Amino acid sequence: MTVYVDRLMPCRPCESWRYNFRSRMHADSTMELHNMARRLGLQDIWYHPNSIPPYYYIPARKRQMAIELGAVLCSPEETHRIYQEARQKAAGNPDSPEVNP
Repeated sequence: MTVYVDRLMPCRPCESWRYNFRSRMHADSTMELHNMARRLGLQDIWYHPNSIPPYYYIPARKRQMAIELGAVLCSPEETHRIYQEARQKAAGNPDSPEVNP
């Protein structure tokens, strides 16, 4: 099982996000994703459970920590492929948020 982080993207700070950049962190399993989130001390509000695949937004410093803890850095193309595969898999699952909102 693997945890992935994608590239840093600029964003606007808001009430729940005070950073100027963010990355998405996703994993092969939600259990592994939450385990890494706990290790990084991520806030629950940063979790996006209804996305396919689910992910956390993470700031640059936490992204670097995730990489140091073994997360794999993904190119935009790799991230796109991972998300496409997850959505195709979810399309066959009637409990998927995308199929059954």
